[in-house]
Amino acid sequence: MQPADPGAERLAAVLRIEKSTVQLYAPLLLPLGLELGGFIFLAAGLAPRRREDSIAVVGIAERVAMPEPAIAKPAKREAAAVAKLMQAAAIAKPGAVGTRGYYLARLESDAPDLAKRVHGGELSVYAASVAAGFRKSPAKWTKADAYAVTVAVR
Repeated sequence: MQPADPGAERLAAVLRIEKSTVQLYAPLLLPLGLELGGFIFLAAGLAPRRREDSIAVVGIAERVAMPEPAIAKPAKREAAAVAKLMQAAAIAKPGAVGTRGYYLARLESDAPDLAKRVHGGELSVYAASVAAGFRKSPAKWTKADAYAVTVAVR
């Protein structure tokens, strides 16, 4: 004889189904509820934040604009001067093979006339390297070349 299950009796009465059917499927309710609840809570927790929140923060930051300190402008000038020196050092120091510094150093040693034109701003390092023969110029295809390749493939 089975013990009386008042929860199953009440659920059977509310759903108007047999008590044995409720007792059969009752053990599935907890795992199924946990599984569905897990998906719902994951979706809620991992959902991206609303766009309105980030806009509101930006609006507050714009309203509370702080004045720049008096030291900021000279610091910017010094930073620009340091950056200029670093750029000059990078150009003067020959870099690894294939870099701009490498080709500039090679132009200065092997083709000084082209190096002067690069320093004068007439040519780029790439164009001078192509003119000196250190690098290949990019391939330029014509319609005749493309036709010849197509005919050769067939």
